[in-house]
Amino acid sequence: MEVHFTPDQQAFLRQAIESGRLHDEDDAVKEALSLVEERERRLVEILTAVEDAEASLSGGEGRPNAGIDASTGKRGWCGSRQ
Repeated sequence: MEVHFTPDQQAFLRQAIESGRLHDEDDAVKEALSLVEERERRLVEILTAVEDAEASLSGGEGRPNAGIDASTGKRGWCGSRQ
């Protein structure tokens, strides 16, 4: 696989390699891929939690909320329960 870096990225990599934070450009690509994978895992977790919460609210579940209900702009219950 061939990867092309912008001049700014090349300068950043050069500095990271010279400072010892990275061994070489391959390390940078591996680290970047690892971060993307972690971000994707976290996104799936968040989306799953949102879907679960929406299903719970659709089922009439809710909980008292001391803050503002985003759907109504009023203090009180979160979700459909009033």
